[in-house]
Amino acid sequence: MPYPTDHFLGRQRNGLNHVSMNLAGFDRNNGPVQGTNYPVYSDPLLDWYRLKRVESVRLLFTWEAVQSALGGPVPSPGAGYATYWADLVDVVKRLLARGMYVIVGPWQYNASVADTDIVYDSAAFTSADFSDFWGKFAAAMNAATGNDQRVAFDLINEPHLPGNGRVGITLANWFSYAQSAINAIRTAGAENTVFVAGMDYAGAATFTTNGSAAQWLTLANPAKNIAASAHCYLDSANLSPTAIVDACSGMSGNPSMASGGAPISRSVGSFTP
Repeated sequence: MPYPTDHFLGRQRNGLNHVSMNLAGFDRNNGPVQGTNYPVYSDPLLDWYRLKRVESVRLLFTWEAVQSALGGPVPSPGAGYATYWADLVDVVKRLLARGMYVIVGPWQYNASVADTDIVYDSAAFTSADFSDFWGKFAAAMNAATGNDQRVAFDLINEPHLPGNGRVGITLANWFSYAQSAINAIRTAGAENTVFVAGMDYAGAATFTTNGSAAQWLTLANPAKNIAASAHCYLDSANLSPTAIVDACSGMSGNPSMASGGAPISRSVGSFTP
């Protein structure tokens, strides 16, 4: 479907990943510590983004830092948690004030494998946990930003199958969880764009072959305001000038995705202040 140019999905925008509010660990009793567990982002840094013509920022955070117990309030009470939430909202609002669109999403960490994973406190979570979080988070973020529709929600970073010590999630379960989260977001009254990543760590190159494309097209969303999120992984062995185009060709050239109205967010790198 066509979108107006000021809609989140209305046109292409140059962007970047803004990291370091996604935490590998912090004191769970007292909450994250500003300046120790995560940095404070200066206005000159955000001004530099604008100078470099950045128009969209994917801002990663940690689920446990905004909801300290599954089923609990968002944001969580307590000094450290309150400060973290205030700092997260502050970055979002300062990016919006500079005319940028913002995608916010949780980056989760599994301490047992020292890597990203589909976990909460390094353990599996349920669909009910996930939908509870997203309904509360969407409501709280929209209340803080005045329901600014330039804020979008990326449900979780890099879904993948279990294995090698990773908890992971199956294809069917991931899209079931995603549907429950979309339902909760809409039930909370939030109409923001929702990004749903595919499997294989959201890899663009395998989105149409690993079952993700077919599952994505089954997602129900009356607002027709969801998008597919994909990552292009580039390394020294793949430095072709067309590497990104090649990796995304299956998604952008897939007739079924086009007919399903599936805009794509392509993530190719991260920026660490």
